[in-house]
Formats: sequence, structure tokens, C-alpha cells
Amino acid sequence: DDVAHVVLVADAMDGVAHHGLAILGREADRAADAHIARGEFGQWRGDDADADLRLDEDERATMQTHAELGRIAIADAERHLGGSSSFLRLAKEIAHTHHERWDGAGYPQGLAGENIPLSARLMAIADIFEALTAKDRPYKKGKMLSESLRILGNFALNGHIDPDLFDIFIRNKIYLEFAHKNMDEKQIDAIDESQIPGYRATQNP
Repeated sequence: DDVAHVVLVADAMDGVAHHGLAILGREADRAADAHIARGEFGQWRGDDADADLRLDEDERATMQTHAELGRIAIADAERHLGGSSSFLRLAKEIAHTHHERWDGAGYPQGLAGENIPLSARLMAIADIFEALTAKDRPYKKGKMLSESLRILGNFALNGHIDPDLFDIFIRNKIYLEFAHKNMDEKQIDAIDESQIPGYRATQNP
């Protein structure tokens, strides 16, 4: 369910933002719900997906239009309303840039590093983590917490997500707070943070 996905992603984002990264209201996420919640799993599932679930090139190209379509839809809403607001501007920013990658290999603009808006870097972590752990998807079962963190950590290593934000996500145990609120207890296994790929535990917060 798209709306449920956005609410859960907003919850994960709220956890990151709570630790001093940004103040991102849930209303901003919900305003973009139809655009930031479609086809997410197929975008990044890669080698962790069954072969028959992977997108071909035409399907991937079609799916990738949703970032630009989200920006256009929210811009249209602003015009119909006769103006914008802080949450609509933030929603438009997130909708348009949440698939940019830290290494510049994302879309639609190929932004890299801190040129990617902070809101989008937060969304990337929250969105992927929520989709990995979600237990209500028709095409997959929710993954165990440890496996989800392994996959997310590899994304930090390979340039997909902001590694500094990933460190905060782990260090402040945002993942665990989210898990206890939203995951099935059977999915929550023991976590050895020292074994999470990409997590730099020795750095100062």
C-alpha cells in the first residue's frame, strides 16, 4: 500500500532527523506519497532479488520517470493552489531527488555528494530500509533486520547512500527504534553492529 509505505518511511526519516540532521515533517512526505512510493523495490533490489522479479531496461526506464513526474505533479498542485508552502517545496525536492546517489550515478540529474539535498539523502536511507523490512509487499517477504542492515550497509560502501548519515542511522540505533515500532518481532534478530558493512563505529558522532 503506497500510503502505508510513505507513513513508515516518514517515521524512519523522523528518527534520523531527530538526531540533529534536519526537521522533516511527515506532511511533506505524505504530500509526495503517490510519487515517492512506486516501484521502489525494483529500483535497487539488484542481486538480492529473485531473477524473475528484476526489471528489464524498458521497465527500469519507465519506472525512473516517477521522480520527474512527482516534481511535475507537486508543481501543478502549487499552481492550482496559487502558491507554495514550506512542506510542498520540501515534498517537491524529495520527490525529484530521492533517487540520486552519493556517487553521482543516480537519476534524474546525476547529482553527487552534498549537492544532493539533505532531505533526499535522508529519504534514500529511510525508503530503502523500510522497503527491505516491509512485511506486506505482494512480491516479497520482509527481510530479517540483520540482512536489511547488511544490504543497506553495502549501499553505503558502494556509493549509493550518504555514508555519514548511515553511520548516524546505526550509531543512534534509529534502525532498532523503527524495527520495534513497525516490524514483526520474528524479523528482529540479534545485531552485532561491528559486523555491519560500511558502519564506521570508531568515528565520533
